Amino acid sequence: MMRFAPCLAALLACVLGTAASAQEVRAPRNALYVEMLGPAVLGSVNYERMAGDRVSLRVGLGGIPEIFEVSTTLSAPVLVNLFIGSGEHRLETGAGIVAVYVLPHSDPGAWERVSEPGFRRTELTGTLVYRWQPGAVSLFPGGVFRAGFTPVVRGETVYPRFGFSVGAAF
Repeated sequence: MMRFAPCLAALLACVLGTAASAQEVRAPRNALYVEMLGPAVLGSVNYERMAGDRVSLRVGLGGIPEIFEVSTTLSAPVLVNLFIGSGEHRLETGAGIVAVYVLPHSDPGAWERVSEPGFRRTELTGTLVYRWQPGAVSLFPGGVFRAGFTPVVRGETVYPRFGFSVGAAF
């Protein structure tokens, strides 16, 4: 029995040490990034939450200021993504919607040129992008870099769009 106790203590220390180190190197579950272009036209700020190792939910908010249009337009992409591959380099595919909302214009005379502000439409969108999310031993630990195809479907028309993103995973 005296020989068994030190062996059990050593085994228990190894198991607890392995469990602690596994928790320290777990993959980040959240990401926050800025996407230029993409489904929100000019760009958007996005939050992403992993729901497992291969699936994530993304919610974003972007806009077009009234200097480009008669009134300010907000776009909110919401997508479910599937990751193909493993490690730092992955293919990200996804599908979702973009809700488009028009804010009131700051110039009261502009109402002659635009219809009433409010919810405009829901567009379908998708992603087919390359994603690089470097690990702890790279030059950019915790970074998120994405680039690829992000088409938008409005009615029966497909608008091909491309986007690229830079952000952080945590």
